[in-house]
Amino acid sequence: MVSQIFIRVGPGERRLSLLENGKLVRAVVDRETTHNVIDGIYLGRVCKVNKMLDAAFVDIGNGIQGFLSATQAQIFDPAKDKPKPISKIVFEGKSILVRALSNPFGEKGPKLTANIDKSFSPNLGRKIKIDKKALDEITPPAEIVCPPDTLELFLLEHLDQDIQRICVNERSEVQKVQKVIKGLELDNLPQIEFVQAGDESFDQEDLEGQWDDIFYPTINLVSGGNIIIEELSTVTFIDVNSGDRFAQVSKEEFNLQINIEALETVSDQLRLRNISGQIFIDLLPIKRKKSREILQEAISRIPGFNNEDVKVFGFSRLGLLEITRRRGDRPLSELLFKSYQRQKTLSTICYEILYNLKKEMLSNQGKPYSVSVSPGIFSELKKDILQGALKQLQKETFIEIKVTEDPKLETEEYKIDLKN
Repeated sequence: MVSQIFIRVGPGERRLSLLENGKLVRAVVDRETTHNVIDGIYLGRVCKVNKMLDAAFVDIGNGIQGFLSATQAQIFDPAKDKPKPISKIVFEGKSILVRALSNPFGEKGPKLTANIDKSFSPNLGRKIKIDKKALDEITPPAEIVCPPDTLELFLLEHLDQDIQRICVNERSEVQKVQKVIKGLELDNLPQIEFVQAGDESFDQEDLEGQWDDIFYPTINLVSGGNIIIEELSTVTFIDVNSGDRFAQVSKEEFNLQINIEALETVSDQLRLRNISGQIFIDLLPIKRKKSREILQEAISRIPGFNNEDVKVFGFSRLGLLEITRRRGDRPLSELLFKSYQRQKTLSTICYEILYNLKKEMLSNQGKPYSVSVSPGIFSELKKDILQGALKQLQKETFIEIKVTEDPKLETEEYKIDLKN
Protein backbone atom coordinates (compact mmCIF):
# COMPACT_ATOMS: atom_id res chain seq x y z
CA MET A 1 0.00 0.00 0.00
CA VAL A 2 1.26 3.47 -0.92
CA SER A 3 0.66 5.96 1.91
CA GLN A 4 1.22 9.69 1.44
CA ILE A 5 0.63 12.83 3.49
CA PHE A 6 -0.25 16.11 1.79
CA ILE A 7 0.07 19.36 3.73
CA ARG A 8 -1.68 22.27 2.01
CA VAL A 9 -1.08 25.64 3.64
CA GLY A 10 -3.12 28.70 2.73
CA PRO A 11 -3.64 32.10 4.38
CA GLY A 12 -5.02 31.37 7.87
CA GLU A 13 -5.70 27.69 7.19
CA ARG A 14 -3.83 24.39 6.92
CA ARG A 15 -5.35 21.23 5.42
CA LEU A 16 -3.79 17.88 6.27
CA SER A 17 -4.55 14.81 4.15
CA LEU A 18 -3.61 11.15 4.46
CA LEU A 19 -3.94 9.16 1.24
CA GLU A 20 -3.76 5.38 0.93
CA ASN A 21 -3.38 4.14 -2.65
CA GLY A 22 -4.57 7.55 -3.85
CA LYS A 23 -7.72 7.52 -1.69
CA LEU A 24 -8.30 10.23 0.92
CA VAL A 25 -8.78 8.41 4.25
CA ARG A 26 -8.04 11.12 6.83
CA ALA A 27 -8.67 14.85 6.56
CA VAL A 28 -7.94 17.55 9.15
CA VAL A 29 -8.55 21.30 9.01
CA ASP A 30 -6.38 23.56 11.15
CA ARG A 31 -7.25 27.25 11.42
CA GLU A 32 -6.11 30.14 13.57
CA THR A 33 -9.53 29.98 15.24
CA THR A 34 -8.94 26.39 16.40
CA HIS A 35 -6.73 25.58 19.36
CA ASN A 36 -5.59 22.05 20.06
CA VAL A 37 -5.53 20.99 23.73
CA ILE A 38 -4.96 17.23 23.26
CA ASP A 39 -1.91 16.07 25.26
CA GLY A 40 -1.54 19.44 26.92
CA ILE A 41 -0.96 19.21 30.68
CA TYR A 42 -2.74 21.73 32.86
CA LEU A 43 -2.97 22.71 36.49
CA GLY A 44 -6.73 22.94 36.64
CA ARG A 45 -9.20 24.12 39.22
CA VAL A 46 -12.27 22.04 40.06
CA CYS A 47 -15.27 24.30 39.50
CA LYS A 48 -18.06 21.75 39.98
CA VAL A 49 -18.53 18.20 41.28
CA ASN A 50 -21.50 16.31 39.84
CA LYS A 51 -22.38 13.24 41.93
CA MET A 52 -24.99 12.01 39.43
CA LEU A 53 -22.42 11.91 36.63
CA ASP A 54 -19.72 10.80 39.08
CA ALA A 55 -17.46 13.39 37.50
CA ALA A 56 -16.01 16.84 37.99
CA PHE A 57 -15.76 19.85 35.71
CA VAL A 58 -12.27 21.35 35.72
CA ASP A 59 -11.29 24.83 34.52
CA ILE A 60 -8.05 24.49 32.50
CA GLY A 61 -7.90 28.09 31.30
CA ASN A 62 -8.95 30.11 28.23
CA GLY A 63 -12.59 29.67 29.25
CA ILE A 64 -12.39 25.87 28.79
CA GLN A 65 -13.98 23.51 31.31
CA GLY A 66 -12.93 19.89 30.91
CA PHE A 67 -14.76 16.71 31.99
CA LEU A 68 -12.96 14.53 34.55
CA SER A 69 -14.70 11.23 35.32
CA ALA A 70 -14.10 9.41 38.61
CA THR A 71 -12.24 6.59 36.83
CA GLN A 72 -9.89 9.10 35.18
CA ALA A 73 -9.35 10.98 38.45
CA GLN A 74 -7.59 8.09 40.21
CA ILE A 75 -5.25 5.16 39.69
CA PHE A 76 -6.72 1.75 40.48
CA ASP A 77 -6.67 -1.85 39.28
CA PRO A 78 -10.11 -2.65 37.76
CA ALA A 79 -9.50 -6.37 38.34
CA LYS A 80 -9.01 -5.88 42.08
CA ASP A 81 -10.43 -2.55 43.17
CA LYS A 82 -13.54 -0.46 42.78
CA PRO A 83 -13.04 3.22 41.92
CA LYS A 84 -13.84 5.76 44.60
CA PRO A 85 -16.73 8.15 43.88
CA ILE A 86 -15.65 11.54 42.56
CA SER A 87 -16.82 13.28 45.76
CA LYS A 88 -14.20 11.31 47.72
CA ILE A 89 -11.38 12.44 45.41
CA VAL A 90 -11.88 16.13 44.61
CA PHE A 91 -13.86 19.11 45.86
CA GLU A 92 -14.79 22.48 44.41
CA GLY A 93 -11.81 24.83 44.34
CA LYS A 94 -9.23 22.03 44.49
CA SER A 95 -6.15 22.29 42.25
CA ILE A 96 -5.51 19.19 40.15
CA LEU A 97 -2.97 18.29 37.46
CA VAL A 98 -4.68 16.89 34.35
CA ARG A 99 -3.95 15.98 30.74
CA ALA A 100 -6.44 16.61 27.92
CA LEU A 101 -7.55 13.49 26.04
CA SER A 102 -9.74 15.24 23.47
CA ASN A 103 -10.55 18.66 22.06
CA PRO A 104 -13.69 20.65 22.91
CA PHE A 105 -16.64 19.61 20.76
CA GLY A 106 -19.62 21.90 20.29
CA GLU A 107 -20.67 22.90 23.79
CA LYS A 108 -18.82 19.97 25.38
CA GLY A 109 -15.43 20.47 26.95
CA PRO A 110 -12.44 18.15 26.51
CA LYS A 111 -12.17 14.87 28.38
CA LEU A 112 -9.42 14.91 31.00
CA THR A 113 -7.33 12.43 32.94
CA ALA A 114 -5.33 12.83 36.14
CA ASN A 115 -3.30 9.69 35.36
CA ILE A 116 -0.11 11.37 34.19
CA ASP A 117 3.30 9.76 33.97
CA LYS A 118 5.48 12.41 35.57
CA SER A 119 8.49 11.63 33.38
CA PHE A 120 7.17 10.64 29.96
CA SER A 121 4.21 11.36 27.68
CA PRO A 122 3.69 8.43 25.27
CA ASN A 123 1.41 10.36 22.92
CA LEU A 124 3.74 13.34 22.70
CA GLY A 125 6.67 11.00 22.18
CA ARG A 126 8.96 13.11 24.35
CA LYS A 127 10.05 13.41 27.96
CA ILE A 128 8.32 15.91 30.17
CA LYS A 129 9.48 17.42 33.42
CA ILE A 130 7.04 18.53 36.07
CA ASP A 131 8.35 20.10 39.26
CA LYS A 132 5.84 19.31 42.02
CA LYS A 133 7.21 22.02 44.30
CA ALA A 134 6.91 24.61 41.54
CA LEU A 135 3.25 23.65 41.05
CA ASP A 136 2.49 24.83 44.59
CA GLU A 137 3.47 28.35 43.58
CA ILE A 138 1.28 28.42 40.46
CA THR A 139 -2.27 29.76 40.58
CA PRO A 140 -4.69 27.59 38.58
CA PRO A 141 -5.81 27.42 35.89
CA ALA A 142 -2.44 27.32 34.12
CA GLU A 143 -0.84 25.49 31.19
CA ILE A 144 2.08 23.38 32.45
CA VAL A 145 3.06 21.51 29.27
CA CYS A 146 2.11 23.04 25.94
CA PRO A 147 0.13 20.65 23.70
CA PRO A 148 1.49 19.82 20.25
CA ASP A 149 0.03 21.85 17.42
CA THR A 150 -2.32 20.16 14.96
CA LEU A 151 0.43 19.42 12.44
CA GLU A 152 2.64 17.73 15.04
CA LEU A 153 -0.30 15.73 16.39
CA PHE A 154 -1.26 14.58 12.87
CA LEU A 155 2.30 13.47 12.08
CA LEU A 156 2.71 11.66 15.41
CA GLU A 157 -0.55 9.82 14.72
CA HIS A 158 0.40 8.60 11.24
CA LEU A 159 4.18 8.45 10.85
CA ASP A 160 4.29 4.94 12.31
CA GLN A 161 2.23 3.71 9.33
CA ASP A 162 5.17 3.51 6.90
CA ILE A 163 4.47 6.77 5.08
CA GLN A 164 6.43 6.86 1.81
CA ARG A 165 6.02 10.53 0.92
CA ILE A 166 5.10 13.85 2.52
CA CYS A 167 4.17 16.61 0.07
CA VAL A 168 4.22 20.20 1.40
CA ASN A 169 3.42 23.49 -0.36
CA GLU A 170 5.09 25.82 2.17
CA ARG A 171 8.84 25.92 2.89
CA SER A 172 8.40 26.79 6.57
CA GLU A 173 6.20 23.69 6.97
CA VAL A 174 8.98 21.51 5.52
CA GLN A 175 11.21 22.54 8.42
CA LYS A 176 8.46 21.73 10.94
CA VAL A 177 7.97 18.27 9.41
CA GLN A 178 11.71 17.60 9.47
CA LYS A 179 11.86 18.61 13.15
CA VAL A 180 9.06 16.18 14.11
CA ILE A 181 10.60 13.32 12.12
CA LYS A 182 14.00 13.96 13.70
CA GLY A 183 12.50 13.35 17.15
CA LEU A 184 11.11 9.95 16.14
CA GLU A 185 12.93 6.68 15.61
CA LEU A 186 11.56 5.56 12.24
CA ASP A 187 12.80 2.49 10.38
CA ASN A 188 11.88 4.02 7.02
CA LEU A 189 12.14 7.78 6.61
CA PRO A 190 9.50 9.31 4.31
CA GLN A 191 10.52 11.41 1.33
CA ILE A 192 9.70 15.08 1.97
CA GLU A 193 8.88 17.18 -1.11
CA PHE A 194 8.26 20.91 -1.40
CA VAL A 195 5.85 21.92 -4.17
CA GLN A 196 4.32 25.25 -5.09
CA ALA A 197 0.60 25.80 -4.50
CA GLY A 198 -1.33 24.43 -7.46
CA ASP A 199 1.48 22.05 -8.46
CA GLU A 200 0.41 18.91 -10.33
CA SER A 201 1.68 16.79 -7.41
CA PHE A 202 -1.49 17.85 -5.62
CA ASP A 203 -3.72 17.76 -8.70
CA GLN A 204 -2.76 14.26 -9.87
CA GLU A 205 -4.42 12.71 -6.81
CA ASP A 206 -7.56 14.84 -7.35
CA LEU A 207 -7.09 16.02 -3.79
CA GLU A 208 -9.36 19.04 -4.20
CA GLY A 209 -12.10 16.83 -5.67
CA GLN A 210 -11.83 14.33 -2.83
CA TRP A 211 -12.09 17.14 -0.27
CA ASP A 212 -15.17 18.50 -2.07
CA ASP A 213 -16.81 15.06 -1.78
CA ILE A 214 -16.81 15.49 2.01
CA PHE A 215 -19.48 18.19 1.58
CA TYR A 216 -21.93 15.67 0.11
CA PRO A 217 -24.05 13.48 2.44
CA THR A 218 -24.57 10.77 -0.20
CA ILE A 219 -21.81 8.26 -1.00
CA ASN A 220 -22.40 5.88 -3.90
CA LEU A 221 -21.51 2.21 -3.56
CA VAL A 222 -19.94 0.01 -6.24
CA SER A 223 -22.86 -2.42 -5.91
CA GLY A 224 -25.29 0.27 -7.06
CA GLY A 225 -26.63 1.35 -3.68
CA ASN A 226 -25.63 4.33 -1.56
CA ILE A 227 -25.41 5.57 1.99
CA ILE A 228 -26.68 8.91 3.28
CA ILE A 229 -24.97 10.44 6.31
CA GLU A 230 -26.92 12.88 8.48
CA GLU A 231 -24.87 14.44 11.28
CA LEU A 232 -26.73 16.09 14.14
CA SER A 233 -25.33 17.73 17.26
CA THR A 234 -25.85 14.68 19.49
CA VAL A 235 -26.20 11.72 17.13
CA THR A 236 -25.44 10.60 13.56
CA PHE A 237 -27.90 8.66 11.39
CA ILE A 238 -26.73 6.67 8.37
CA ASP A 239 -29.26 5.30 5.90
CA VAL A 240 -28.39 2.47 3.49
CA ASN A 241 -30.26 2.38 0.17
CA SER A 242 -30.28 -0.28 -2.56
CA GLY A 243 -30.58 2.16 -5.45
CA ASP A 244 -32.30 1.16 -8.70
CA ARG A 245 -29.85 -1.49 -9.85
CA PHE A 246 -31.45 -4.79 -10.90
CA ALA A 247 -30.56 -7.67 -8.58
CA GLN A 248 -28.93 -10.66 -10.30
CA VAL A 249 -29.43 -12.75 -7.15
CA SER A 250 -32.20 -13.15 -4.59
CA LYS A 251 -33.38 -10.05 -2.72
CA GLU A 252 -31.98 -11.44 0.53
CA GLU A 253 -28.52 -12.03 -0.93
CA PHE A 254 -28.58 -8.71 -2.77
CA ASN A 255 -29.40 -6.80 0.44
CA LEU A 256 -26.69 -8.70 2.31
CA GLN A 257 -24.06 -7.76 -0.29
CA ILE A 258 -25.02 -4.09 -0.16
CA ASN A 259 -25.09 -4.09 3.66
CA ILE A 260 -21.55 -5.48 3.86
CA GLU A 261 -20.21 -2.97 1.32
CA ALA A 262 -22.11 -0.17 3.06
CA LEU A 263 -20.57 -1.01 6.45
CA GLU A 264 -17.06 -1.01 4.97
CA THR A 265 -17.79 2.41 3.46
CA VAL A 266 -19.28 3.68 6.74
CA SER A 267 -16.11 2.63 8.56
CA ASP A 268 -14.00 4.64 6.09
CA GLN A 269 -16.29 7.68 6.28
CA LEU A 270 -16.33 7.78 10.09
CA ARG A 271 -12.55 8.04 10.04
CA LEU A 272 -12.42 10.49 7.14
CA ARG A 273 -15.06 12.87 8.49
CA ASN A 274 -14.03 12.24 12.11
CA ILE A 275 -17.59 11.42 13.15
CA SER A 276 -17.93 10.34 16.77
CA GLY A 277 -20.49 9.82 19.52
CA GLN A 278 -23.67 7.77 19.00
CA ILE A 279 -24.17 6.43 15.47
CA PHE A 280 -27.23 4.56 14.17
CA ILE A 281 -27.12 2.69 10.84
CA ASP A 282 -30.34 1.72 9.07
CA LEU A 283 -29.34 -1.31 6.96
CA LEU A 284 -31.39 -3.06 4.28
CA PRO A 285 -33.67 -5.79 5.69
CA ILE A 286 -32.38 -9.35 5.89
CA LYS A 287 -34.56 -12.07 7.42
CA ARG A 288 -32.63 -15.32 7.44
CA LYS A 289 -30.58 -16.30 10.47
CA LYS A 290 -27.71 -17.39 8.21
CA SER A 291 -27.64 -13.95 6.55
CA ARG A 292 -27.49 -12.22 9.94
CA GLU A 293 -24.61 -14.48 10.99
CA ILE A 294 -22.71 -13.64 7.79
CA LEU A 295 -23.31 -9.93 8.44
CA GLN A 296 -22.06 -10.20 12.04
CA GLU A 297 -18.96 -12.03 10.80
CA ALA A 298 -18.36 -9.29 8.21
CA ILE A 299 -18.63 -6.61 10.92
CA SER A 300 -16.01 -8.42 13.02
CA ARG A 301 -13.58 -8.33 10.07
CA ILE A 302 -13.88 -4.59 9.34
CA PRO A 303 -10.82 -2.93 10.97
CA GLY A 304 -12.63 0.34 11.63
CA PHE A 305 -15.18 -1.43 13.83
CA ASN A 306 -12.59 -3.39 15.78
CA ASN A 307 -10.41 -0.98 17.71
CA GLU A 308 -10.44 0.66 21.12
CA ASP A 309 -12.19 3.79 19.80
CA VAL A 310 -15.30 1.98 18.49
CA LYS A 311 -17.90 -0.13 20.27
CA VAL A 312 -20.52 -2.12 18.35
CA PHE A 313 -23.63 -2.68 20.48
CA GLY A 314 -25.60 -4.70 17.93
CA PHE A 315 -29.11 -4.11 16.65
CA SER A 316 -31.78 -2.13 18.49
CA ARG A 317 -35.46 -3.10 18.64
CA LEU A 318 -36.05 -0.94 15.60
CA GLY A 319 -33.43 -2.91 13.67
CA LEU A 320 -30.82 -0.14 13.67
CA LEU A 321 -27.17 -1.07 14.11
CA GLU A 322 -25.93 0.97 17.07
CA ILE A 323 -22.27 1.88 17.52
CA THR A 324 -20.33 4.54 19.38
CA ARG A 325 -17.02 6.11 18.43
CA ARG A 326 -14.86 7.85 21.00
CA ARG A 327 -14.57 11.59 20.62
CA GLY A 328 -11.11 12.92 19.89
CA ASP A 329 -10.58 15.82 17.54
CA ARG A 330 -13.38 18.00 16.19
CA PRO A 331 -15.53 16.57 13.36
CA LEU A 332 -14.96 18.22 10.00
CA SER A 333 -18.61 19.26 9.92
CA GLU A 334 -18.09 21.57 12.91
CA LEU A 335 -15.54 23.65 11.00
CA LEU A 336 -16.74 23.37 7.42
CA PHE A 337 -20.55 23.28 7.51
CA LYS A 338 -23.41 25.46 8.69
CA SER A 339 -24.92 23.87 11.80
CA TYR A 340 -24.64 20.32 10.43
CA GLN A 341 -26.10 21.33 7.07
CA ARG A 342 -24.16 20.42 3.95
CA GLN A 343 -23.53 24.07 3.13
CA LYS A 344 -20.15 25.70 3.47
CA THR A 345 -19.80 28.33 6.16
CA LEU A 346 -18.87 31.84 5.07
CA SER A 347 -15.46 31.43 6.71
CA THR A 348 -14.83 28.18 4.76
CA ILE A 349 -15.57 30.01 1.50
CA CYS A 350 -13.28 32.88 2.55
CA TYR A 351 -10.35 30.56 3.24
CA GLU A 352 -10.87 28.88 -0.15
CA ILE A 353 -10.87 32.28 -1.87
CA LEU A 354 -7.64 33.28 -0.10
CA TYR A 355 -5.95 30.00 -1.03
CA ASN A 356 -6.94 30.27 -4.71
CA LEU A 357 -5.90 33.92 -4.68
CA LYS A 358 -2.47 32.91 -3.37
CA LYS A 359 -2.11 30.36 -6.20
CA GLU A 360 -2.93 33.04 -8.78
CA MET A 361 -0.51 35.52 -7.22
CA LEU A 362 2.36 33.01 -7.21
CA SER A 363 1.87 32.39 -10.92
CA ASN A 364 1.79 36.13 -11.72
CA GLN A 365 4.22 37.58 -9.22
CA GLY A 366 4.44 41.32 -8.77
CA LYS A 367 1.07 42.15 -10.33
CA PRO A 368 -1.76 43.71 -8.26
CA TYR A 369 -5.07 41.83 -7.94
CA SER A 370 -8.73 42.63 -7.41
CA VAL A 371 -11.26 40.21 -5.94
CA SER A 372 -15.02 40.60 -6.36
CA VAL A 373 -17.15 38.78 -3.78
CA SER A 374 -20.78 38.53 -2.65
CA PRO A 375 -22.06 40.85 0.13
CA GLY A 376 -21.99 38.04 2.72
CA ILE A 377 -18.38 37.13 1.95
CA PHE A 378 -17.40 40.82 1.88
CA SER A 379 -18.69 41.23 5.45
CA GLU A 380 -17.00 37.99 6.58
CA LEU A 381 -13.64 39.13 5.20
CA LYS A 382 -13.90 42.20 7.44
CA LYS A 383 -13.51 40.03 10.56
CA ASP A 384 -10.21 40.36 12.41
CA ILE A 385 -8.79 36.87 11.77
CA LEU A 386 -9.59 36.89 8.04
CA GLN A 387 -8.38 40.48 7.73
CA GLY A 388 -5.14 39.34 9.35
CA ALA A 389 -4.83 36.44 6.88
CA LEU A 390 -5.41 38.81 3.94
CA LYS A 391 -2.82 41.30 5.21
CA GLN A 392 -0.32 38.49 5.80
CA LEU A 393 -0.81 37.34 2.20
CA GLN A 394 -0.07 40.85 0.92
CA LYS A 395 2.99 41.04 3.16
CA GLU A 396 4.37 37.69 1.94
CA THR A 397 3.84 38.40 -1.76
CA PHE A 398 4.44 42.18 -1.76
CA ILE A 399 1.33 42.44 -3.95
CA GLU A 400 -1.60 44.83 -3.54
CA ILE A 401 -5.03 43.18 -3.19
CA LYS A 402 -8.31 45.08 -3.54
CA VAL A 403 -11.52 43.39 -2.38
CA THR A 404 -14.83 44.75 -3.71
CA GLU A 405 -18.46 43.85 -3.05
CA ASP A 406 -20.64 42.71 -5.98
CA PRO A 407 -24.37 42.27 -5.14
CA LYS A 408 -24.89 40.29 -8.35
CA LEU A 409 -22.73 37.40 -7.12
CA GLU A 410 -24.18 34.41 -5.28
CA THR A 411 -22.73 33.51 -1.86
CA GLU A 412 -20.07 31.09 -3.13
CA GLU A 413 -19.27 33.03 -6.32
CA TYR A 414 -16.21 35.24 -6.63
CA LYS A 415 -13.95 36.68 -9.32
CA ILE A 416 -10.17 37.07 -9.18
CA ASP A 417 -8.73 39.50 -11.73
CA LEU A 418 -5.44 41.18 -12.47
CA LYS A 419 -5.74 44.93 -11.92
CA ASN A 420 -5.03 47.15 -14.90
